[in-house]
Amino acid sequence: MKKIIIFLVVISLGILITFFFLNQEKIYDQNDYIVYALEVSAYKEFDDASNILDNLPSGIMIYENDKYKLYTAIYEDIDLVNRMITFLAQNDIKVYLDAIKVDNNFYRDLIDYEKLIRKTTDDKLYNNLNQSILNSYVKSVQNV
Repeated sequence: MKKIIIFLVVISLGILITFFFLNQEKIYDQNDYIVYALEVSAYKEFDDASNILDNLPSGIMIYENDKYKLYTAIYEDIDLVNRMITFLAQNDIKVYLDAIKVDNNFYRDLIDYEKLIRKTTDDKLYNNLNQSILNSYVKSVQNV
């Protein structure tokens, strides 16, 4: 009887260890991170959202929950969030701070872009980097 119990325990541990190692990559890829999105507004009609998007220095449109959401920036670093809010306020653009979940791949890209943004004082480069972040977010959402 003792041998049967030991045998079952060993088999169970083997199955658990195998399951753990086979799913390591999936567990790693499913990590979600919370970052800050600066949302200009949300619209029910595509044309309304599109007209506003055309007037933003940088931005994307995401269709979510039966609305077209306009994001003008996405950052993890709260200092960069404040920097963008100040810039937008100087241009009479009001935004709402929205916490969004992002996947591991986008999060790593975001951190890399933020390193570059912190080093620049050039507005054109800043806007280009910001738009690259937004485009990367769109790609990550489309892959879901």
